[in-house]
Amino acid sequence: PADDGADGEVLTTDGSGVCDWGYPAKLETARTINGVAFDGSANITTGAGQVVSTTKTSATTGNTAGGVVNAISGFSVSITPTSTSSKVLLIATITGASTTRYTDWFFSKGGTRISAFKGDAASNRNRSSTSLGIVNYGGHEEWANSPIVVYNTTIMYLDSPSTTSATTYAVGVEHFHSSSDTWSVNRSIQDTDASYGSRTVSTITAIEVL
Repeated sequence: PADDGADGEVLTTDGSGVCDWGYPAKLETARTINGVAFDGSANITTGAGQVVSTTKTSATTGNTAGGVVNAISGFSVSITPTSTSSKVLLIATITGASTTRYTDWFFSKGGTRISAFKGDAASNRNRSSTSLGIVNYGGHEEWANSPIVVYNTTIMYLDSPSTTSATTYAVGVEHFHSSSDTWSVNRSIQDTDASYGSRTVSTITAIEVL
């Protein structure tokens, strides 16, 4: 510039080799700088790229006699990342029950279990994500009220989908002791039709982290 400018002015450029003095821009053009998004009105719109959630109120029961259930009906969420570098924070609160103590609840992506979200291999031990299988009313250590109780657990995982395509995440379940055992979501095993019986709610949430 031809002069020293005025107090408070900064050096600006038109992007074509011409510099001048001016006051700080308000970022009045929508743009993203180093992962921080500006909406064109001098407002920052950073943080979570988006948040999507599914609330499952219906009761579902089944078994894994035909194999692992990778996606429980109505217990999934779809998110479309805005960048291939985005991460997706998954949070699920599961309320349910099982006829066995050996039950594994986990996350799946696109119908396939997320293999990174499980424990290390250790001899004959099952590699699990979590366990809600503490209801055992047919064998030893029997608890008389267990068939009418609904339990809850929360699982959380940070995934790197590396895509900008719609991605579906779901909660799955597996029995690793006997395929004839049953599991239930949002209800107890006995599902007693009485005032002391409960129907509950479960949720799955996906949060894009820019």
